[in-house]
Amino acid sequence: MGGNDNCTVCSHHYSRHMHMKVKRVEKEIEVNIIDPDTAKLIAEAQNDLTAKEKALNNLKTNVTSYEETIEEQKKMINVVISNMREICTDFNYAKEIDLSIEIIKETIETKQHDQLDVLNWYLALNHFLDLKKNLGL
Repeated sequence: MGGNDNCTVCSHHYSRHMHMKVKRVEKEIEVNIIDPDTAKLIAEAQNDLTAKEKALNNLKTNVTSYEETIEEQKKMINVVISNMREICTDFNYAKEIDLSIEIIKETIETKQHDQLDVLNWYLALNHFLDLKKNLGL
């Protein structure tokens, strides 16, 4: 523009337009919106989650293994019961467990002076009570 208010290129008034000698270029830039501390916390949480998932899968594997062992033990018990019924047609495993529980209770009552022995008998009693419960007897 010269000394007047008109464009020297096209002679329009300068307020109506302008001629630019620059080229507009769009450029994408990546901006970190997560600060390093937050990124570290996210990574730690992900590692913690991974560790928990591994532990959960390990527990599921253990439970499956225990369930298989329990089923094997039940089959073995049924074989023993069948064998006992061949020997004695009146054999009743539920009655045998109940009888064992009663004998253990009587033994505990008579052994009150020996705490360690009583503890062992209580463990045996709990074993038979659990067995009875687990077998649905």
